[in-house]
Amino acid sequence: KDPKCSPERGTSMMGHSAAVYSTSLSPDNKFVLSASGDSTVRLWDVASAENVVTYRGHNFPVWDCSFSPLGHYFATASHDRTVRLWSTESVYPLRLMAGHLSDVDCVTFHPNCNYVASGSLDRTCRLWDVTQGDCVRLFKGHASPLTAVAVSACGKMLATGSDSGEVIVWDIGTSQVMFSLKGHTGAVHSLDFSRGDSRLLASGGQDGIIKLWEVGTGASGKETSLATRQAIVHRVKFSRTNLLLAAGAYVAEDKDK
Repeated sequence: KDPKCSPERGTSMMGHSAAVYSTSLSPDNKFVLSASGDSTVRLWDVASAENVVTYRGHNFPVWDCSFSPLGHYFATASHDRTVRLWSTESVYPLRLMAGHLSDVDCVTFHPNCNYVASGSLDRTCRLWDVTQGDCVRLFKGHASPLTAVAVSACGKMLATGSDSGEVIVWDIGTSQVMFSLKGHTGAVHSLDFSRGDSRLLASGGQDGIIKLWEVGTGASGKETSLATRQAIVHRVKFSRTNLLLAAGAYVAEDKDK
């Protein structure tokens, strides 16, 4: 058994020549994607920690990557202002989706796998049809660059977070704002809807606060705050049983205080 893959030590996967900005685990938990500042995306085998494929196509840093809920396909977002759709079996992109006017910082799949949502520094979110590569929805309303995006499990709501800390929940069918949620004092780094009826939206960000928002049918947008030890929250994620997981940078306490 390879000691570098032991659960006690974690698993190290080395290969990128620049910072890794995003990772995405395949639905079957067998593979991991990594997006990097070296303009590549790499596919890794979890069991062996080996690099299986390196995908080259973007011309600048790749900020985000996301596996399709069914696996096999994945999407990437880049500084080159494009979103690209890939198959794990090909080193060439299947679709190039262009329309954003600045960096595309975040990307995620709709649960039906037919659409991809992307958020950009141009302050807009776009919904793309992956079969044609066309933009089918444009969401405009933020006053600052978008930094996070999520789609509800029911497929009816889209959430976007911005550099200013604002979170907006949209009705995908009408492109209209359902909730404008203001509570964070720094950039929102991650969003995730609860499973099932998507009644709750979790957000985490630069201010070290995790917030839970009531956004389901008939909800009022009520918020609940969960404080950390002033640690930046990089990721929030609901498990299949709706346990909320959060990941952030460890901040050591100052013993002199």
